[in-house]
Amino acid sequence: MAQLGGTSLVTINGWLSIALDGAAAGLVTWIGLAFLWPALRAGGARRALLALAGVCIAAPSVLCALSAIAADRVAIWPAMMLVFVVWVASPRLIRLTGGPRPPRNDLTDLAPRVQTANELLAVGDVDAWREELGRLDALRTPTTGHYIDLWQRYAAEEAERRAGVRRSSEETLDALRKAANEMTVRVYRPRRRVLAAVVAAAVATAVVPQAAVATLLPSASPNACVQATALLGSAPAGGAQAADPATLAGLLPTDPGTPASLVDQGTMSLDVLTRMHYDPNTRQYLVDDQYLTGYKRLWDTPEGHEISVEVEQFATASGAAAFDRQAVTYACRYSYAAFAVPGGGVGLQVRYGTGDPIAEQISWVVGARRMLVSRSFPAPPPMHSLILDLAARTRAHAGGSAG
Repeated sequence: MAQLGGTSLVTINGWLSIALDGAAAGLVTWIGLAFLWPALRAGGARRALLALAGVCIAAPSVLCALSAIAADRVAIWPAMMLVFVVWVASPRLIRLTGGPRPPRNDLTDLAPRVQTANELLAVGDVDAWREELGRLDALRTPTTGHYIDLWQRYAAEEAERRAGVRRSSEETLDALRKAANEMTVRVYRPRRRVLAAVVAAAVATAVVPQAAVATLLPSASPNACVQATALLGSAPAGGAQAADPATLAGLLPTDPGTPASLVDQGTMSLDVLTRMHYDPNTRQYLVDDQYLTGYKRLWDTPEGHEISVEVEQFATASGAAAFDRQAVTYACRYSYAAFAVPGGGVGLQVRYGTGDPIAEQISWVVGARRMLVSRSFPAPPPMHSLILDLAARTRAHAGGSAG
């Protein structure tokens, strides 16, 4: 695989992630303004609760923009979930905050009149119920007309049923519920043009800063795949080396530089290395890139966290570089950040979802060999000093070995 192709795959992952951020921010904004906002206003939410909802709706887009400016991923997806949480909890939140009477509109007088009429039906006074529903004509507007007609149709059906006619009003009741929702949305939701403009602004706010940084300053982008693209382009390569396991074992340090117990070491066959990777395409990549053999050492710290160093030998330098790009292309999708490494290589802070929450790894290519070091952590470390120290130890040890 040519370097351009591998790097392009990482770049595509980065741009896809940015596009997904924009799509999610637009979707959350649309849901917030089209459904959450009308529900709160129809329920008479206080201004403080409306302001909270506005902040929740705007948060994903704003955080996407701030992540580009700060060159660090912030809590974008949890912020998106806030809109759904507030939406589901909106009735309870309105009750807790003691919402006032909604502002005057087509529903202000209609809703209480319908409620008063239905109270008459509840006590069995059908005639008074129908009479009260007949008075709704005085409140007829283009917004409420269909809703009033449905109530009067339902009253006629109820009168026929009480006169002995066997019939169902389920269709009318379903139409009433649908009309009530549509009328509420029409009254309280922003107009379509305003809604479309705000959604477009939300998408632009989420995408433009990230796209600008990814284009102009890729190494400073908060997107791990964009960062990795810049780092892959600077990875150095040397000449070819011997591939015998004894030589490979001598390239790896026997001391990880921190208290830890050696729990495993040995050669890595094609099958072994395939099982060690999450990417389902790993075996085919290794075959295509002419993987020969490898060696690995694994330690456990007293706290139970893993430290590993490994060397993977390929038939050619281009094969080693191609597999490194393929592995980084996959891992960056699950990474919080990529970081530079003294001497070259790509550092990633990864969350795969198994084992410790966080794993930091560094890979680099020297001739026909790919070197990989990794450490697991219970939480994201504030700095990359531990994994950088392990990489420096491995690089220094390999530089003094025959091969």
